[in-house]
Amino acid sequence: MNAEDTKANTSLQQGQEQRNNLTNSRKFKAVVTEMEALLGEFKCLMDGCLDVNPITTEDNQKVQNTNNNPDNIVNGDSVPNVKLQSDKLQKDTDAVVSLSPELARAYDKSLDTRWKIKEQANINPLYQQYFSFSNEDQERR
Repeated sequence: MNAEDTKANTSLQQGQEQRNNLTNSRKFKAVVTEMEALLGEFKCLMDGCLDVNPITTEDNQKVQNTNNNPDNIVNGDSVPNVKLQSDKLQKDTDAVVSLSPELARAYDKSLDTRWKIKEQANINPLYQQYFSFSNEDQERR
């Protein structure tokens, strides 16, 4: 192999590397676009279904303790042998929603911010089907 062949081979490799970088850049931009769309849809869901809940320090601690206890709820089901402090605490903390640190950062919200599910009649009609208690609606999902 002479110097001209080596130079041509190096040039081909650099061209392929640039094409690979361009392809990866396009893929990354597509993923970012999809994530932005999902975050936008989630924000619409939040706005349509949640009200900011003024919360006391004591309430905040109760919610935080419940949120941080992985034994309380698994996939929406209560775990056997787990004793909650009271039915009222369970009811209060079930009605309050907080965001993960990642979502709080994405929406520029304080980690202490809590939301409460709106009354059924005040939920945006677009999302009401997800909060229905009808067995028929549950079966359709």
